[in-house]
Amino acid sequence: MARLLDRNPEVERLIAAFRADLVATGQFAESEVISPARAFLLRVGGASGWAQLPIEEQSRWLAGRESRVVLWMMVAGHASARPELLVRGHQRIGKVSAWVHRDFHWRFMQVAADIGFDPKSAELQWWAVAKVAAVAGVPPEKLPRANFEAASRELLDGSSPQDRRPGGSR
Repeated sequence: MARLLDRNPEVERLIAAFRADLVATGQFAESEVISPARAFLLRVGGASGWAQLPIEEQSRWLAGRESRVVLWMMVAGHASARPELLVRGHQRIGKVSAWVHRDFHWRFMQVAADIGFDPKSAELQWWAVAKVAAVAGVPPEKLPRANFEAASRELLDGSSPQDRRPGGSR
């Protein structure tokens, strides 16, 4: 018989905020989303436990269905985003950031279209901004240039030479 995990106030606050963001964007699917997220957060010890996991273990969790709640914690400001983890890929951070910061994402995409960027190029730029904002620990709309540059450097420093693509993008 499976052992039931005890309730944790930090986890319950995270789950309430996660659920609220899902409901606000029409993505809430009852226990199919919340139960696995709660079980994962209880196993790792919430955002504070996540922060203490080795990078290899964090990377494994990001490869599974738990990635949605982990990326949500990062883009919503509940957990720090380690540059060395984000340079490994995890492009869904752009998708998750788009629904967490939906109004700003919409404005970002509109401005990109207005100045002539095709949708794919604009979305790639958004993904880069989402990663930088997560590393900087601020919402994309509140990302000052100095923080943008510092977090960009952290992402570049966190990558190995083989991770880097021409033009500095990842």
